[in-house]
Amino acid sequence: PWNTITAEGNSTELEVVLDTASPHPWTIEWARNGVVIPGEDRLKLPIERADPAQDAGIYQCRVTNPNGSVDSIQVGVYVGENPWQKPREVHRLPTAQDGNDVTVRGDTIIAACDALVLTSFDGGETFSTDNPSFGRNLYGCGTAPGGDHYCVGEDGWIIRSVDDGATWTQLECPIEETLRAVAFDPSGRTFIVGDDSALLEVVGSTVTKREVNGKLPADLSGAVFVGDQLFVTGNPPGAADPILYRLDGAVPGDPLRQEATFPDVPDLNDIVLVGGDTLVAVGDDGAIAEFSPFSIPPEIQADSFGTSDYLGVGEYGAGYAVVGQNGAVAIVTGPGATPETQALGSTLTANALAQLVDEILVIGNDGLIASGDGAGALELLSPLNPPEAAFAVSGEGTAIAADALLY
Repeated sequence: PWNTITAEGNSTELEVVLDTASPHPWTIEWARNGVVIPGEDRLKLPIERADPAQDAGIYQCRVTNPNGSVDSIQVGVYVGENPWQKPREVHRLPTAQDGNDVTVRGDTIIAACDALVLTSFDGGETFSTDNPSFGRNLYGCGTAPGGDHYCVGEDGWIIRSVDDGATWTQLECPIEETLRAVAFDPSGRTFIVGDDSALLEVVGSTVTKREVNGKLPADLSGAVFVGDQLFVTGNPPGAADPILYRLDGAVPGDPLRQEATFPDVPDLNDIVLVGGDTLVAVGDDGAIAEFSPFSIPPEIQADSFGTSDYLGVGEYGAGYAVVGQNGAVAIVTGPGATPETQALGSTLTANALAQLVDEILVIGNDGLIASGDGAGALELLSPLNPPEAAFAVSGEGTAIAADALLY
């Protein structure tokens, strides 16, 4: 299911997508704000004549079959005026450092930057650099379902905030490799990936190195959960093809296993789930690869679009958008569609993007900020050089994605 906004009195629905290989029979159970909804036992949950008091809230679906039960991600239903239609405001950042990744929970914004953590506690009205990263560059961040924030980076650096970004604590890490990305499964387990086949699991304050099975060592660059399955992209040394790994989160202690390779594709940099049934990985030299997480092994369709290295990918409208070096952008209206390449009108590098309710925001080096409305065009808001970096926020909201800037 996906986060949904609907006007009062309108109708909408939530839907859960199942792996067609799941053993039958299975049963469906929907809950709102933790309370099971009687009689709602189908894949689609209709919401008729939406009422703020009765229908707004946090929804989750539980699927049970002979192998056990699994819960979907939690999603929000908002009933009322679309908060993203409020006028956009642009605010100044107190730093000119490169922004590498961002996560948001309510009004709290956490940005993983070079040599610092940038925080805002008022939805972007003001920013603080009072939380340094202890001299390490940070490359990935994320917010767990329970609200803890994580930032990861150089030298096995892992810092965590359990008080919504007010203070940060370093977690003892058993390795010193550079860490690149953080992913969370629906139950809240935390996994971190990085260079030299680094795969870590965080339980409480304990960081454990997990096993990676593959024919070659690889720098792990991106991670995303599909249900309880963790998919990871990896780049072996030399000219070897990038690798797709999979970890079965339902099997305790199961290693990260090599699932497939990306033939004739350069290094991969990011991966995202689009529409609930398509994984998209992007990489150097304009590489874009699409495949289904439900096919084992997956049939990977990859091609090159443009010459710039693509560094970030996120959902955009009904499809996805890709951003990268030299202001490169590719808009894809849906899985299988031909990418429409364009540029941000700036030579600055764009590092990451994320889907909001009805638009995306792009972040990058030297204060690069862009936005789009899902209709296929991105607007360059402020490609400002140091020290006049800028940050754009639009209204208030809730986190609905996990790779870059989220509201």
